[in-house]
Amino acid sequence: SVASERAYSRFARRRSISYRLSLLTAWLGSIVLACADAGLPVDKRAYEGRWEAPGIRLEIRADGSVDYTRVRSHVHRRVLGSIRWFDGDDFVVGWPWWGTRFRVNRPPHMNSGRWRMIVNETELLKVSTLDDLIDV
Repeated sequence: SVASERAYSRFARRRSISYRLSLLTAWLGSIVLACADAGLPVDKRAYEGRWEAPGIRLEIRADGSVDYTRVRSHVHRRVLGSIRWFDGDDFVVGWPWWGTRFRVNRPPHMNSGRWRMIVNETELLKVSTLDDLIDV
């Protein structure tokens, strides 16, 4: 009958939309899981802490989160996010397809009794480990 065909047609359309929505949800969920924070790798634990230079502050936490601020000539640049991957000593913060690369010219090392790291051609000094800081 015509009525039953119309009802089946509406059911098929709803099922098709429901099926598409479930595929979209699964796809988005897989992207979120792929972007989940894994934290700092064991061999990169020396990166953790608060690093500073004139006009620059870089905080790297054990969970892989990064807070970077640079002020030059009254221009503020801030990067907040998680380390997505390391490429040698360099690391990328942000989304997998769009992020900020921090070029590590020299990884964390001890020199004259201070931890130092050269990032994007600027020497940063470790002012504290984040465990020493009290969050207010």
